Amino acid sequence: MSTTPQNVLTLIAQENYLDAQQQIKELIAQFPHQEELYQLYGYCAKCIEDICEKEAWEEPKPASKPLEPWERWRHEAQLLADKGEYKKAATLLGLIWDGPDIIKHNPYLPISLSRQPRAILLQDRACCLFLLDNKDGAKTTYARAIGVELDQLHPDDPERIDCLLKLKKYDEVFRLFDLALAHLSRPEQHDMYYKRYAVYKQLGNSTAARQDLQEALGSLEADIAARPLFYLLYYTHAAWLIEKGDLKKALLENAKAIALWPDLYQYHLQRAEIYARLGRTHEARAELALVEQGTLRRVDECRPSEKAKIYELLGDLDKAEKLYRSEHVRILTRYEQLYAFYERHNRKDDIVKLRQIQRQEPYFRDRVCEQEILDLF
Repeated sequence: MSTTPQNVLTLIAQENYLDAQQQIKELIAQFPHQEELYQLYGYCAKCIEDICEKEAWEEPKPASKPLEPWERWRHEAQLLADKGEYKKAATLLGLIWDGPDIIKHNPYLPISLSRQPRAILLQDRACCLFLLDNKDGAKTTYARAIGVELDQLHPDDPERIDCLLKLKKYDEVFRLFDLALAHLSRPEQHDMYYKRYAVYKQLGNSTAARQDLQEALGSLEADIAARPLFYLLYYTHAAWLIEKGDLKKALLENAKAIALWPDLYQYHLQRAEIYARLGRTHEARAELALVEQGTLRRVDECRPSEKAKIYELLGDLDKAEKLYRSEHVRILTRYEQLYAFYERHNRKDDIVKLRQIQRQEPYFRDRVCEQEILDLF
């Protein structure tokens, strides 16, 4: 059977999603800018995923093997920290890091938790020192952890930016931004411009921030001209226009995203946000109600904090707080969002109470938000 869009659609109709995906790959190689092909590929992937879920398929577990000494020690350190014995845990983690045999035979420690797994040992130790109120030790150790991450990247790699931002090394950050932008074509620059805009905004440089946001919008609009049927570009365009404060144009771009994918819940939440910012309360609540009916695509993936943001804009702070508290992605995400919510509304007493609750979490790494340590820099 030859590879044509018609044959691909026939395979999909016959529920032969694997063969359809293979043929879509061949078509994408011939027509890399045909966005409908990517959408079809994603549709097949979702169908295959649904089939796997219905069959309750489970990946076979590999046979267990004896733990290496450093693995046993790290596990023991975590158990000690979970019990609140941070000094013992920090000492043991230090022994693992400094152990000559481990450094010689396991220079990168095969723990699949990070791009540079050895950094995890230092991050754990920094958390223990922080909980011991050794702020200087926590800061120094966390900086070493970030340094380990940086050592694995080329000096000109833009991926270094996130690590360098944590250390507040802004001169190097902006050098990498300039380098990346010089090598990217115009339609590919928008994410980098937007990222730099966010840094300037954080630093309070409003003039440079406005300029980069405008550059990001211009680059994104060039990408939209090249890929006019890619729904995600319109969603992103609307989000950045919200940042700019151009809400009427944002509403138009959001409408285009919805036209291309009418039943995706994120697009309706974005419309609710725009309505809320425009003061069109009734329409914002109608969009929220549509999401909460549970009939939209991927609405089961909707995070409580996504809805909380809209309720907060509408002034329903009790509802917003309940939703932030019910965030289920990860424990630290829930705390970070609640702290930010309380800070926006100057609720200092609630921040103190929440910090006391967080310190009692069963797993010690959930007891410290990364930002607490980064605030020491």
